Amino acid sequence: MTSAGYRGIAGPFYYGDAVAPMPTSRIRRPAQAMIYMDTFTHYVYSPLYERFTRDADGDGALDSSPQDPGIAYNDGRPTVHSGGANITAADGHVERVPFRSLWQRASGNHMASQWWYME
Repeated sequence: MTSAGYRGIAGPFYYGDAVAPMPTSRIRRPAQAMIYMDTFTHYVYSPLYERFTRDADGDGALDSSPQDPGIAYNDGRPTVHSGGANITAADGHVERVPFRSLWQRASGNHMASQWWYME
């Protein structure tokens, strides 16, 4: 997928050649745009970038893309805080978001949660 077809938050500071860094001025709703979340490493692969193809936690629902087959949830930790994750929004506030809300899929390659989108 090229950056032109990608509508999710791409982190204004990474994703290398696949998705160009994004100017934060493009974020229309900063209070609803995720900049950071709990992760196993220094990043999380956006679930908008590639479809979920694995059930890495074994609960019967697809929850992970193929980028890192060794770690569930695209290297994120969306269940670490009593079944949720701490999210830092582009406006600077932090809130706990329940896992089921954050990781819920909509139709196609879409997430139900607004946290993954910039517009």
